[in-house]
Amino acid sequence: MLDEALKQYLQLHGVQEIGTEEFIVDDPLEYINVISNSGCYICKILWWEHIEIERQKQAIGGGGPVDSHDKRFMYSEVYYLSRSFSENDSELCRAYLLEIPKKYQDHNLVPSFFLRTKR
Repeated sequence: MLDEALKQYLQLHGVQEIGTEEFIVDDPLEYINVISNSGCYICKILWWEHIEIERQKQAIGGGGPVDSHDKRFMYSEVYYLSRSFSENDSELCRAYLLEIPKKYQDHNLVPSFFLRTKR
């Protein structure tokens, strides 16, 4: 499903692979632009709290993967903040990506993305 340009972008900017073709990237807003030029769209955004493993009981999320770059940290999935989008919702995605970190300023939240091929 991922085209070559998207694969190259993820090699350079993919911070953490969460599952099959689900990634946390270093610049989510830029990633939206890359995705829109790839023939894909964001169908779902999930939020993860990046937190020290020792402090995971204080996280607003549940379980999740260990940070592949720093084993002292993990990504704790915040289930109730996930949101689905349709093919023409790129501006809603942008707004959502800006809204959630402001709303939860006391937590280090990062998004991950599920993609679908445009029809």
